[in-house]
Amino acid sequence: MRRSATARDASAGRVLGIGHGMVCGGEPDQSRAARARSIQTPDDLRALIAHHEAGHAIACWHFGIRVTSIRIDASGRGVCNFKMPVDMAERIRTRAPGFERLVEVADTVVVAIFAGYYAGLRYAPDAETPSEHDEALARQLLDAARAVRTYGAREEALRCIAAALVAARWGAIEGLARMLLRDGTVNVEGRAA
Repeated sequence: MRRSATARDASAGRVLGIGHGMVCGGEPDQSRAARARSIQTPDDLRALIAHHEAGHAIACWHFGIRVTSIRIDASGRGVCNFKMPVDMAERIRTRAPGFERLVEVADTVVVAIFAGYYAGLRYAPDAETPSEHDEALARQLLDAARAVRTYGAREEALRCIAAALVAARWGAIEGLARMLLRDGTVNVEGRAA
């Protein structure tokens, strides 16, 4: 996946928030700390959601997608705001000029969405908390891309990429999650990936 082209396309779009409310071919990372971690208190839930939002942000940065802010409030609601092309799913579905490139951009956005899920799963494997908003957005983009593709099984491949990215960038995800827990928000407008 080409980082610079994704960043160029994504920077022309609108701000999109993906908020919270398996490793391919195997089980989630089951480190001793992760196996022992359970979500029992509001602070535990807040930490889980901080890791979820950090997963979105680190994946966006990995692909050159501009993140504008990441927030988590005292109750544990979180959001990661980033830019993506306006009406991307509709432009793909209607085969608007340049739709082929938008399918590639949609793939990176879907990976960033899935990365939030996998970061939360890695942080606390027994506390799976899928986000309906995230799943709906990913489904919208996947369905639009599926309508113009001649090959299948793409969702599984994108999930595998997201899981591998989370594993590879776990240190950065943990560091960003700690910042979120400490400060509540990370304003990243204008910062380089």
